[in-house]
Amino acid sequence: MAALLFLVAAVVGAQPPSSVGEIEASLPALVGRERAGALAQLTELIQSDDPKKALAYGAQALKASPRELDYGNRIATLTSMAWAHQRASSTRRTSPTTSAASITT
Repeated sequence: MAALLFLVAAVVGAQPPSSVGEIEASLPALVGRERAGALAQLTELIQSDDPKKALAYGAQALKASPRELDYGNRIATLTSMAWAHQRASSTRRTSPTTSAASITT
């Protein structure tokens, strides 16, 4: 997905942002293709670290038109969202399964 980082930078006409915080800070000023690309990039970058936020960014990216977020980037975003969803669901499992020895009849 490094290619997406450079694609977003090329479209924006600047150096690629070096951190998630910089990309998030730039979102309010971005529109169209640039915004959709940045949202897709954020989805990938934080899919493991902050899955809930990644899912929100991914959903926003997928609302973009096909001109703003092409087929390949849509697939990459969906893949990142699938991983984030898996990570989010695995962190919700809090209690271990009950062992047969602990069940009294």
